[in-house]
Amino acid sequence: MSIDPNATIIGDKNLSSAGLPAKYIPYFLIFGIIAVWKTPQVFINPRFWAEEGAMFYPYCRSHPMLECLSYLHTGYYQLLTDAFTFFASKAPLLYGPTVTTFCAIVLHMTIVYQLIIFARGYDVSRLSTVLLVAAWALLPQTFEVWMSATNAQWVIGVSMLLILATPTFLLEDRRKIVLAWTAVCGLSGIPGVLLAPLFFIRAAWEKSRLLWLVTTLLGLCAIVQLIVLKIHFREVPAYFQTHGLERHYADTPLLLISPTLLQTIIAPLLSTKVATPIGIALRDPDRAQFVFFILSVVGFGVFILILAMAWSGKHRFVASLIATAWLFVSFVQTFGALGNSLDLLSGWFGGRYFLFGAMCLCLLLALGTKAASHVVAVTTTAMLGLIILVGAVQAQLAVWPRVYRSGPSWRDQVKACPANSVCHVVIWPTGWSVDITK
Repeated sequence: MSIDPNATIIGDKNLSSAGLPAKYIPYFLIFGIIAVWKTPQVFINPRFWAEEGAMFYPYCRSHPMLECLSYLHTGYYQLLTDAFTFFASKAPLLYGPTVTTFCAIVLHMTIVYQLIIFARGYDVSRLSTVLLVAAWALLPQTFEVWMSATNAQWVIGVSMLLILATPTFLLEDRRKIVLAWTAVCGLSGIPGVLLAPLFFIRAAWEKSRLLWLVTTLLGLCAIVQLIVLKIHFREVPAYFQTHGLERHYADTPLLLISPTLLQTIIAPLLSTKVATPIGIALRDPDRAQFVFFILSVVGFGVFILILAMAWSGKHRFVASLIATAWLFVSFVQTFGALGNSLDLLSGWFGGRYFLFGAMCLCLLLALGTKAASHVVAVTTTAMLGLIILVGAVQAQLAVWPRVYRSGPSWRDQVKACPANSVCHVVIWPTGWSVDITK
């Protein structure tokens, strides 16, 4: 791999530590501006989202630190969600959601930082780096995980993907941080450990001691999660049982494959308005198999085209890793998703399970911008731009994002509660609430 020694990359020893953050500030500002434009109320009047407010937060308010940090949800361990809600429980009641939202912002900004490092490592242009950062803010699948402690596990899945995809010499410069962060991610949910087999392949291919250590850490975290899952597998919160959201498992090729094609290819590139009607057609027994065949031909055709464009550059191995991770993780998460598998035949519903795959799409397109062929480079750049345009239009004009953009005010409800009394506070999204003592 040819790297310009004067390029602004973390592996360049000649750059001062003060110079690096200054060069990255514009990317963080771009993400921040898009984020506020996308969901202004989340920043003006922070909210709890689902389980973090209804389950994690009240538990942490009434239990000591160690019990809060070891709280289990749906049978596995989520260290970051526990930590975010623990910090929130120590703040004044009025500002609990502000704390979890701030923590989530830091986590989302961590992905921005990793995207910058990934781009610098492969000498991706500034324009394409901006497009990557903007895509991270505007992909349809980001809405469900947006700025919440509840869904931190899906964000750390993307974080581990970026570690997998980043050149080793850049990881070596942050060895201790990489190893510590790997342990945190591995203990913060199942998505954090799913890439262990891919790290094994990369470590064996590159014979990197650091990658072997990352693989070992992920393996140990996976064992911990499996043990916890084995012991607590049947512990499903009452809300999920009441609403039929236990795991039903995708048991046919149509249910296993279609959601990935709809939500990681069709929706990002053509919008949920195109993907969702296809999903509805897939539920019709008379048309399902025909529609599935057409979707598979088109979807996998686009997948192969995108991989081929990424392959036309210098980084074929990492492109192959990303493509393999895209399918592997998306299929595994589809198989184990909560609720009825038919619900995932959509352009946006259950988007958390497909955020990983949608980001794989973006990373492969970014690699394609470095192709020797000018046509391929322009095409992949245009496709990244299309993802941003489609995402921006949907964020403002589509109906389905409204549940993620607005909701009841936590502060107004808490202020209205009498002191020393139990108050029923409604939280985002509709259907979630918590009884809490002011």
